[in-house]
Amino acid sequence: VKQSSCKCNVGEPTSSQNEISELPDLLCLPSISPNQTKVRATSSMKDSGTRPSEIDNILDRVTNKRRAKHNMCLDEWCNNLNLISEAVERKVTDYCKATAVLLTASWEAQNSTVESFAVLQDHRTVASRDIIHSWSNIETESEKRKNAIDQLECDLMICEKERIEKAS
Repeated sequence: VKQSSCKCNVGEPTSSQNEISELPDLLCLPSISPNQTKVRATSSMKDSGTRPSEIDNILDRVTNKRRAKHNMCLDEWCNNLNLISEAVERKVTDYCKATAVLLTASWEAQNSTVESFAVLQDHRTVASRDIIHSWSNIETESEKRKNAIDQLECDLMICEKERIEKAS
């Protein structure tokens, strides 16, 4: 039997990574003709003891492990989204309550100004300075409410941006 001049490093990895190794080229092995390659490959599968049912079991185990890991990751992701949602809801509720307090106080101040102006109007001795002062107070309270609503809108936009950043 003539030995082949091919030099193969049987059993050594052919790539730089130790984890990836290729099977040796069956044509380079001594005492194997190209016609015997198919027979040799079939018999080596029988010799290794790996049967199709065992391969299926291995694939099932790997698939089940990946599925379990995927489901755990999904659960973790859902929990994180729920935590983010709860935090955003708390912030929005706090901002809305603070704005409601400001709006209520402003409306009460404006109503007291209107009521005091109505009392002065009943006396028929309303000076122009009283009218100017009353209108000034009404405009001030209106501006406070507008600013409170604008601030609420800005706070809600910031909450939305934070939610998007955390969820990404």
